[in-house]
This record gives sequence, C-alpha cells and structure tokens, in this order.
Amino acid sequence: MKTAFRAVLAGLVLAAVASPAAAQTETIKLTSTGSKTWNGYYVGPYQAQVISQPGSPTIDIYCVDFQHTVSVGQQWDATYSNVMGDLSNTRAGLAYGETTARTMYQQAAYLTTFYATANSSQTGAINSAIWNIFYTGAPDKGGSGANSSSYWLTQAQNNYATAGIDYRTFAVVTDVKFELGGKQEFLTTVTATPEPSTYLMMASGLIGLAGLGYRRRRSEQS
Repeated sequence: MKTAFRAVLAGLVLAAVASPAAAQTETIKLTSTGSKTWNGYYVGPYQAQVISQPGSPTIDIYCVDFQHTVSVGQQWDATYSNVMGDLSNTRAGLAYGETTARTMYQQAAYLTTFYATANSSQTGAINSAIWNIFYTGAPDKGGSGANSSSYWLTQAQNNYATAGIDYRTFAVVTDVKFELGGKQEFLTTVTATPEPSTYLMMASGLIGLAGLGYRRRRSEQS
C-alpha cells in the first residue's frame, strides 16, 4: 500500500514539473542596476518590478545582452520564454536557432547561480563571461582564476550540463519589440505553472489516491 501511494505521489510531482509553462507577456519596469560595477558597466543582478502582476512583485534579473540598453525607471512589455521551452521569441533563438540558443541560455543560467557568493571582481568576470557566450566581441575581463571571464566561460561550457540545475526554473525576458532593437534581454528565475494537461494528470492521481484509501479501509474492515 505504501509503495503504491509513493508511486502515485511521485507521478503527481513529476507531472507538476514535466512541461515548461507556455510563453507569456509581462510588463517590466527596471528599478535598480545594483551597486556592483566593472569597467564602467553595472554587472548586476538588476532588480525589476513585474507591473502587470498583482502587487508588482520585485524580481532579480541578469543581463545576457551587451548590445542593448535599458535605464532605471524604464518600462516595457517582455515575453517570458522558458529556457527549456519555445525560444523563438528570444534574441539568441532568432539568431542561432533553438538548439544552439538553449545551450547558450543554459550556460548563462548556470553562471547566474554564482552571483550570490561572488565578490565584486568575480561578479564582473561572471557577467563578462555571460556576455561572451552570446557576443564574441563583448568586453573580456582579464586577470586570473575566478577573477577572469575566461575562467567562468570555461566553467559554464564544461559543467552546465552536469550541474544538476533544473533549467525549467529559468526564463528569458525579451522585449516584444526586440527585432526592432528594443531593450536589453535578461534571465530570471520562475515558478513552474502546471499546464491544463498537468492538472488533469494531478486530478487523475488524486482520484487514484482516493481509490487506494477506500480499498484499504475495506480491507481493514474485512
């Protein structure tokens, strides 16, 4: 009985994260570029408000785009594209195709996980490495070890696929007008939202649990 229960529960958990949520459009407002800088550039993480959501929650966003700009206080409409979903609405997806773009965004997402523990010099190196994933002409931070962008670029290329990171929890935030230039592109973390088919699977699982409980009670009574 316990084994059956665990199997059904495992199915519910898997269903809840099995598919990335469909792309959605949100209104974003940049509220802060943070205080860490390198070579005259703010290297984040930046903060933004999701104006289109109730309460305008504040989120951390990480710049993956060296060729475009956005200023504190600016507001724009952006498409959230799950890193493991459809990337046709992203800059890299348009430029390189979905397969290559997915690898690029995964490597960038891998590097963002080091921001929390990096010092200012390392943060500059990390953001420089992210820019160089997408643009070979982006500034390259010299130095040695973890203070150099080449170190972090190599770390991303060698380890992103085996780091155990669920890249479905990352989304690319792309200006809906990006093909006309538009604002910078960013990465952010997201909370997975089950699709309609997932809710159906979860409902089926709950019905199964109810049936298991009923049979167990009948068995105990007999």
